[in-house]
Order: sequence, then structure tokens, then C-alpha cells
Amino acid sequence: MEERPIIVFDVETTGTDNRRDQVIELCVQFGVDPGSPSETWRIKPSVEISPGAQEVHGISMEDLAVALLDEAESPKHHRERFTVAY
Repeated sequence: MEERPIIVFDVETTGTDNRRDQVIELCVQFGVDPGSPSETWRIKPSVEISPGAQEVHGISMEDLAVALLDEAESPKHHRERFTVAY
């Protein structure tokens, strides 16, 4: 049987209400082996992160602000508006 590459997608959100909550972190990992290459993007939401969601993923609004400042000072990615379905 031919071995196929695996791509893992992980998202973190502001909560669990799909009518209100938004994706704040998207990670794509190429493979499941330790050290597999990955890319992570953090996205500033227009709503607050719920306490329950923050307890699960540990990402705060302050963390997002720092990540976005770092990206502005040293851009690694082409920025475009996009929709993530989950």
C-alpha cells in the first residue's frame, strides 16, 4: 500500500458558538512525526475570547496583540482576508 502524506489542521477559536465565535489561530502541520514542519497564523478577532475557550487553549487577547505586532514588524506571510470553515 502506498504511503500518503498527512496534513493536520488545527484551529483555536474565541468559543463554541458558530454564529458568533471566530478562529483566532490556525495551524497546518505537514506530517505527524516529531519535528514535522508546520505553520501557525494568529488572527485578531472582532469579539472577545470566552473564558472557557481561553481555559482550553490558553490564548489571550494580549497574546494575539503581541503576535500581530511581531508579524507587523517582520512579516512572514502575505495577508489577505479569507474565510475558514469548520
